[in-house]
Amino acid sequence: MDHFRIWYGTGAGGLTLSQDNISPKTYCTSGLTGCSFNLSDATYPPPAGQTWYIYVEQIGSALLFDQINGGGNGNGGPVQYTPPL
Repeated sequence: MDHFRIWYGTGAGGLTLSQDNISPKTYCTSGLTGCSFNLSDATYPPPAGQTWYIYVEQIGSALLFDQINGGGNGNGGPVQYTPPL
């Protein structure tokens, strides 16, 4: 895998990019068994005052498929997130 993208949305359609180019080497454990990223540190954090759905897209290296959670591909659904005020 090359990197991750984090998106947020209301769950009713369009998504907004929150952070791009999240390096697995920086935010994930060896073997990609767990990853952690603080959305408060994102380039475009989800606005406070509303609950959002968070989607994680994994961008593969050359010749690999990209996947986003919640798309029926077995990666699970989006996660609800309420930013701190």
